[in-house]
Amino acid sequence: MKIVFLVAEQNKPHEGVARPFLNLASGMRGTEMAWVALFRCGPKIINHVNELDISSCVLNSKSELVKEIEDRQPDFVICDDTFLNLGMLSSFKKKARANIVVYVQVLYGVHAISGCFDLSYLAIKEKTIFSLSRFIPFSFLIRKYNKVLNNCDTVIANSNATASILQTFYGVNVHGVVYPPIDTEVFKPIGRTINPRDIMLYLGSHAGDTQVNLATGIVDKIQNENYTINLFGSKKLAMFLKEKCSKLNYYTDIEDKQLASLYSQSLLTVCPQRWETFGYVPVESMTCGTPSLVFNTMGLQETVGLNKVGWAVNSDEEFLSTLDSILKYECRFPSSNALRKYAMNNFSIKASVNQLLRLLTSRLKRQQKS
Repeated sequence: MKIVFLVAEQNKPHEGVARPFLNLASGMRGTEMAWVALFRCGPKIINHVNELDISSCVLNSKSELVKEIEDRQPDFVICDDTFLNLGMLSSFKKKARANIVVYVQVLYGVHAISGCFDLSYLAIKEKTIFSLSRFIPFSFLIRKYNKVLNNCDTVIANSNATASILQTFYGVNVHGVVYPPIDTEVFKPIGRTINPRDIMLYLGSHAGDTQVNLATGIVDKIQNENYTINLFGSKKLAMFLKEKCSKLNYYTDIEDKQLASLYSQSLLTVCPQRWETFGYVPVESMTCGTPSLVFNTMGLQETVGLNKVGWAVNSDEEFLSTLDSILKYECRFPSSNALRKYAMNNFSIKASVNQLLRLLTSRLKRQQKS
């Protein structure tokens, strides 16, 4: 089996849609099974791929990309569901004759949920853009997105929550779920303390996806119990919170190894976001032995809530009351070893590679029979 992972127009290896593909490819390193096509990518991601010693090629035009895939004759070309890649799929299918696999993690159309965002702390320009975006006829985008996905050979979702949305709202057949893999050699317990006094507070990756009133309430509660608060994620929200309280540590452009160290030395990771199709942060935290407090929604429901490897709540009021109980050690904590074991079994590179290969092998056999 030969697999091409298409990573297009990405600049940072640890962010965005590139991350699961690079981890999956690294998990197949040395097998001559997989290679990465870096299409119009920045130098940071190119250097990272070279450091990982992953088989790859750097391409800058659509014609080069199609020819490279045509020459290599892979069994599968796997890309994400950004509009850039979806727009190129027809070229692959006609000229390269490869099986096209879309790994859905963005959910364009459904992801246009700006009506749910808190715009209060954004600059006037951003508020205006978000406000105007609510009037865009997303039904057109959804129809286009739906049509392309239904014309693909295989659709894989990054969580059961994503699969449910695709099937229910789009009418798209999903052939399986493969969790985005976490590099458990990087995210692991580092220097854990017996009685940690640090709290990690994740502020989301998109402007507005964390409610400012809830975030302020979380900061107030943590401060009242004399814990150190480490912020990461949205810079705009971090700056807004720091105006209210200067005793906050904000980490910007944090490297994975430093992030793993911060997780490991914390009592808890707090993630007050409702829209996460998978949710890397709670899973990264548990691989470092630290539980998370999340909302019982979307991907977080299945990674944390259903298996009770943290705290998953249903309302802002419950979020704050549960946080208060955790800070006062009134809750039963899952053991660090149990958290790590659970994450290794379900979200490690090895686990996700096995999920993917089982699914693709089944699709290949089905195709050969037909």
